[in-house]
Amino acid sequence: MEVTKQDFGTMPSGETVELFRLTNDHGMAANIITYGATIQALSLNGKDVALGYDNLDGYLNNDGCLGATIGRVANRIKDGTFTLEGKDYQLALNNGGNTLHGGTVGFHQRLFTPAVDSEGLHLTYISPDGEEGFPGEVVFVVTYNLTNDNKLLIDYAATSTAATPFQVTNHSYFNLDLPDCAKGSKEASILDHTLKIAANAYDKNDETGVAQPTQRTSLDEDAIFDFRSEKKIGEDIHKESQQLTWAKGYDHAYVLSQEAKNGETAAMLSNGSLTLKVYTTQGYLHVYTGNYLDMTGKEGVYYGENSGVALEAEHEPNAINAEDVETREKAILTPDKPLHETITFQLFENA
Repeated sequence: MEVTKQDFGTMPSGETVELFRLTNDHGMAANIITYGATIQALSLNGKDVALGYDNLDGYLNNDGCLGATIGRVANRIKDGTFTLEGKDYQLALNNGGNTLHGGTVGFHQRLFTPAVDSEGLHLTYISPDGEEGFPGEVVFVVTYNLTNDNKLLIDYAATSTAATPFQVTNHSYFNLDLPDCAKGSKEASILDHTLKIAANAYDKNDETGVAQPTQRTSLDEDAIFDFRSEKKIGEDIHKESQQLTWAKGYDHAYVLSQEAKNGETAAMLSNGSLTLKVYTTQGYLHVYTGNYLDMTGKEGVYYGENSGVALEAEHEPNAINAEDVETREKAILTPDKPLHETITFQLFENA
């Protein structure tokens, strides 16, 4: 892996944001910026498939969290409340009546400190005790490494001085047709992409978008949400379903199979000529079909509804409030229980 860097812009505070470009020997490249430890581009033979912005201004106003690292807690915390070690906590409500993606200023809006060595690009952020209402100081390191089998490896490591909820993910949106969109030959949409997910069940949401494990549903019982075999994302997205109506599309947590947790493919996205595979050590895949996207991205391409799909590998949403003790404990970082999780994106051309 070769790593080069350049300045990407200057924050209002005067700090410089850098862009690191990782390349391998087989035509794959990943651009990572230090603001939000964000994937700015992911390409194969010059074909960039990740939604993003050409300049820092886009990321400073990144309402869709394009490409960003999400924390301290990815997804929603119901009512923005939790109880930990006998103390009640109230967080900022930035998504209706819930807390979304870490609060008012999440990790995707923080500047990470970079370092490069033989193991990859390391991006570190130290989250102080009390930041966004969460207890404990957290030292969080995201490591990116690009292998010659076209895998972008994302390694998450974190330690804390006190027990705190901690669940992180990457929030990249992918559209394998983006190279054609940039040429103006088609509008950005992922509805004709096929998707396959190694999951036999998903959690229904409540009306505010919070996943409900008590409403876990077998995919044998809900064909609209069934992606166990390759299916076009748009095949069922407009069918009658209260879940789809509430979310304006797919915005749901899938319970990954044991095989996926053990290293097999968790999800596969394809447009016929390109395929993206996702692997993870985490137990859930939250699928969001860009139902509220509305911005102009790289090369002037308009990103509207369903312009990209986010495949967010993570722990069970709202796990800090889970009734199941084991589920809840997995969502808590403590001084004697550091975090180590991985997400991998593999991109290749179909034969």
